[in-house]
Amino acid sequence: FDYNCEDPKIYDLITKGNTFCVFQLGESSGTINLCKKIKPTSIEDLAIINALARPSARDIRQSYIKANNGESKVNLLHPLLERAFRPTHGFALYEECLMYLAQDVAGWTLHEADRLRKLTKAKGKYPKKVKKWRNDFIDGAVENGVNRKIAVKIWDSIISKFGGYAFNKSHAVLYS
Repeated sequence: FDYNCEDPKIYDLITKGNTFCVFQLGESSGTINLCKKIKPTSIEDLAIINALARPSARDIRQSYIKANNGESKVNLLHPLLERAFRPTHGFALYEECLMYLAQDVAGWTLHEADRLRKLTKAKGKYPKKVKKWRNDFIDGAVENGVNRKIAVKIWDSIISKFGGYAFNKSHAVLYS
């Protein structure tokens, strides 16, 4: 079997919902509906469909579809969020989004960013650590030229909610 992941005919079939028996894309009407609405043209799009198909991403699906289809505008809180969120239309779909955010906004190392990713998955088990890291993040962002109010808003509106629906991108791509 020779699979050309750039063959437009494949994406045309997926966009039409012809995904019966296709791993991850043809198993539920919800996923098939995502395929039809997102209209994938790349492996990246398929990975996003896989990330959005998880039950924890239910609340952001329609907003993502509108942003993806140009029906709503992506408004990032700060230009330093560009690398983290432009490819996902402003949504924190992947754990890697958080890691880019921590690196670009607060100037953290990749190791520190990964530790933050793990902390968000702990679901509130370490409130003292979260409080300290929140302060460290905000201070790092301010040192990096981000307005303190924006830094606080980034933590409170993105990072604090992150563990709820983020998915590992390599896993989503592999499934795609």
